Amino acid sequence: MTRHHDHLLRQINHHASIIQDIYTTPFSRNASLSELATIFSATNDESLRVHVLKSFEASQTALSTLDSGAEFLNKIYKVIHSNNEVARATTLSLCRILFPICGPHPSILRHLQSSLFFSPLSEEFLQSIHLLPTCFNLFETASPETKASLLLLLTKVIECVNHLYDDGFYTELVLLLSILNACDSPFLIRELAFLHLSILDKLPTQYSVDNACLYFPLINERIFFINNHPLLLQVYPTLNRLKEGTHPQPLH
Repeated sequence: MTRHHDHLLRQINHHASIIQDIYTTPFSRNASLSELATIFSATNDESLRVHVLKSFEASQTALSTLDSGAEFLNKIYKVIHSNNEVARATTLSLCRILFPICGPHPSILRHLQSSLFFSPLSEEFLQSIHLLPTCFNLFETASPETKASLLLLLTKVIECVNHLYDDGFYTELVLLLSILNACDSPFLIRELAFLHLSILDKLPTQYSVDNACLYFPLINERIFFINNHPLLLQVYPTLNRLKEGTHPQPLH
């Protein structure tokens, strides 16, 4: 490790301790958050970016005091244009923490639309699909412009699902469907429920019937869309369990 690396690592640890101190003033906490964002953006050392990410993960309760979310995200979003895939993946991972506080950044949403079509085996693809519920769960409170971007992102998700199916990436497809279960936007729940059903019908048996309840949404708002579906009748013994909103144990 170089002396410069050690210096920055000490700086990260110092600012993280300030942020997590319950007696820190909001002004000092914001200043330290801003410094961490600056280090994340300026460094080319991926291990330091990971340290910044871990500091944010450990300081999520303090992020509610952030003054200017847009200004904060502007400091880190340029990393999404890096030629380094690891840097982009780390940035997407950090966005899962920041978006609920700061709102989704338009430039990162645009990148997300593209990264869904990267190699399904890449780290960036994995971080991209993990970011989707965070984005979609902000739909109801988003601005009209952001809602339009999220709806476009939904169309890209549907395209991505079809590509994964066509190319035989069934494991990755099941993972994506599982992650999408974390979406709780009332509007998008309906769209995603139909998406699940259309794919469940096409997947090979070992990825659909035997494992359907591992990744299919089973919360009350979605029951209307699934309780008469023939595939799910094969998975669950009776409709009554679905209509009562119960959550049957996954089949193995």
